[in-house]
Amino acid sequence: MSQTHTTSAASRPLDVKSFAVGVLALMAVVLVALHLVKPEPAVATETVSNRDYQAATAETAAGGDAVYVLDNRTGVLAVLTYDQQRRQMVPRDARRITDLFR
Repeated sequence: MSQTHTTSAASRPLDVKSFAVGVLALMAVVLVALHLVKPEPAVATETVSNRDYQAATAETAAGGDAVYVLDNRTGVLAVLTYDQQRRQMVPRDARRITDLFR
């Protein structure tokens, strides 16, 4: 007596290849969704100060953001901007505050 046993797709275990393809497809959908939903850019409008330093952020004429740091003890004002090519803050200029108002 021979028995014929049929297995449905639901009862068959998933092979490794199919599982990997499913995971990659799911990751592709998530990445596309994240690409379409872009967060709002940061707005540079904060000011922080204490006894020794004051720091403020503002937009530059070129469209980027700059950080202005004033050393209250020495009177030096430094300007730093973010360089997207190098992915780091770059000092642009530093001068005594008295020299800026001549």
